[in-house]
Amino acid sequence: MRVIIVGGGLAGLTLASALEKATIDFVLLEARGRFDPQVGASIGLNAAAMRILDQLGAAEEIVRNTAPVELSKVHRSDGTLVMPPAFTFQILKARFGYGVSFLDRQRALKALMDSIAQKDKMLPNKTVLRIDQTDSGVSVKCEDGSSYNGDMVVGCDGVNSKASTRSEMCRLAREKDPDHFRVMNETRMSAEFNCLFGISDPVDGLIEGTVDTLFDKGRSMLVITGKHGRVFWFYHEKLDKVYYTDAKDFPRYSQADAEKLALKNAWRPVTETVTLGDLWEKRVSYTLVPLEEALFNIWSWGRIATVGDNAHKMTPNHGQAGNSAIESAAALANQLQRVHDEGPITSQTIRSALRKWQEKRQARVNATVKEAAAVCRLQALDSRMAPFVMNYVVPNATESLLRLVTDALIGAEIIEYLPVPARSFEGSCPFNQSQGIGKHESVLKRMAIASPLLVLSCWVATMTPMDSVNDSMHQFLQLTKLGERAQFLQNLHVFAGESVIYAIWLIESNRRANVMTFAQFPTIFWLLGLRFGPGVISPCYYALHFALSGVERFAAADARLTNVAYTRLILPLIVLFMGVQLFLSLNGYSIRVDMAWWHWRWMLQPQSLIAITQLIVVKTRMSKVSMHEDTMDNQIRDLPYIRWCLCALSAVSAASWIATRQSVLLDAFSPPLFPDGDLLGLNQQVTLLASLFWVGLLIHDIKSAGMVKESWAKILAIGFVSGALAGPVVSVALGKVDP
Repeated sequence: MRVIIVGGGLAGLTLASALEKATIDFVLLEARGRFDPQVGASIGLNAAAMRILDQLGAAEEIVRNTAPVELSKVHRSDGTLVMPPAFTFQILKARFGYGVSFLDRQRALKALMDSIAQKDKMLPNKTVLRIDQTDSGVSVKCEDGSSYNGDMVVGCDGVNSKASTRSEMCRLAREKDPDHFRVMNETRMSAEFNCLFGISDPVDGLIEGTVDTLFDKGRSMLVITGKHGRVFWFYHEKLDKVYYTDAKDFPRYSQADAEKLALKNAWRPVTETVTLGDLWEKRVSYTLVPLEEALFNIWSWGRIATVGDNAHKMTPNHGQAGNSAIESAAALANQLQRVHDEGPITSQTIRSALRKWQEKRQARVNATVKEAAAVCRLQALDSRMAPFVMNYVVPNATESLLRLVTDALIGAEIIEYLPVPARSFEGSCPFNQSQGIGKHESVLKRMAIASPLLVLSCWVATMTPMDSVNDSMHQFLQLTKLGERAQFLQNLHVFAGESVIYAIWLIESNRRANVMTFAQFPTIFWLLGLRFGPGVISPCYYALHFALSGVERFAAADARLTNVAYTRLILPLIVLFMGVQLFLSLNGYSIRVDMAWWHWRWMLQPQSLIAITQLIVVKTRMSKVSMHEDTMDNQIRDLPYIRWCLCALSAVSAASWIATRQSVLLDAFSPPLFPDGDLLGLNQQVTLLASLFWVGLLIHDIKSAGMVKESWAKILAIGFVSGALAGPVVSVALGKVDP
């Protein structure tokens, strides 16, 4: 098999190196005079791309030429910070084993060139003039009169070359199958923004290893300070309209245009102390280009394939264009290696391989292109909601942004026939191609799975008149119907069960994976439960938790981490506040005032006080926050506190359950703890049932993801035995004691 690669950029060199290592013959044609020109461009290589480059032997050279990116800063248009610096990049390195490497594109190309042994197959000054294909192969003709024959052509030459592989593919399709050509042109490449990008020598005020992003109306900036202070910068500006590449008025920029734009905007802040003019004064190289965008429906035709910008052109704000091209090249190499090894090499086998390649990459690429477009427009505040998002959502969504980047990396491609680098196993988040961007489980599907909880909630609501909940609570506190022993045991058992459930809710509220979900606000649900009945509200809480906290959120080991500063306060605060409430109840405390006062008394329940006390203690630094340190150094630091909390509360619940059953058996004349028609008892029983169902759903999730190896028979047996001996609350706690 022989593959003709057109274009010696990142994708072309990656594919050439991968094919060489699969012992597939190739020739690489590059229009420029050299494969590593200095054109003022830079590249940020993420963990997904670095793992592939590590397989090819190019990663070490790239790492030597970069400083680790550690801090991320987001600025307003005046340069002030939107939020404190974030350690996103450090966490990503801890998760995947590779940091983000930002360097001159020239150096990255040189590292890839060095990974290819057969330099005689890398041909510069080869501008493609025409491509032809037959049932037996392809032919590529160049401007210098040379021609090359092979089994297929792979275009890695971008979309702006004189006779791009994509344009030749469209020409051949039009000649052979006009309808196919019409479908291919459903997407028109367009540009709504331009970008002035460049490289500068060190600038005072910029810190090595820092990424500065500036949001502004109609424009944005991205500045990365690399090794030895070398600065890589991008200034994006919205155009006056959307331009299409096939139109006569599509913008083409000269060096003079770039200088004019830079000088006009030199005053604009980048940070509190640095302006665009400061970068411009120290410039080493620069280029102004329109930012084309397109996601083509078809990436191949016959024996011709297009990779990278030829198939999915996106804005650079997201930093995924080059990385996606490297992944696509690796995925294509996998398919070609199978064709080469399995044979025979025919038009049909090549078309089948190219179809499988696109099908495998399609969902991931589609989601990446859309995400890049959204990020570009958000940073340019290109909507009415964008300023609100920048000022109020972004500062509180660090974890959500971290999750987005993790989603973009976890499902990354790998060269399947080469050894997996040892470094990729060092992180806390295993790469998994069944997860990540474009492969999320539908929220609607998860809500449908959790629908029995909503049905249960509706049923209890029909059984619980609005005023009956307060009446039940009132009767519960006065407890005049039972004897003294049964009264004590009922109080203890109910309060202990409440404490276990609420402790679990509090633990979930500060878990990293549950950021920006309803699980962050357990006290709201608890107070609603006090007003409408826990049997009505708790199933709704569980349904929302399950729907919005898919298992992919827990792919990274640190995603299940809770903030120890909060978690270690849960047990003492619950013991204090619940204990006071129980003590008052056992000493004959009763309410003999109007229902308005009664309602507010419940609004000031210990659950609210627990949450408020936690917040005060943490905010005043009496209990230090250590989430970042734990993420980097000790991702299981919170487990002892979680176990102590749930085990201690469960022990009290189990003891009261056993004692209550013995009391009922010994006193044949004692009435049942929850007689027929007792709404309080109904609500408590439904809450326990909903809790058990929820735990079962979560166990199913982690078993499906391969995080738990125990069989269902063992899990159900443990749950049944513990529930029968110590009460259902203990079964719920066992399901959450080792998350």
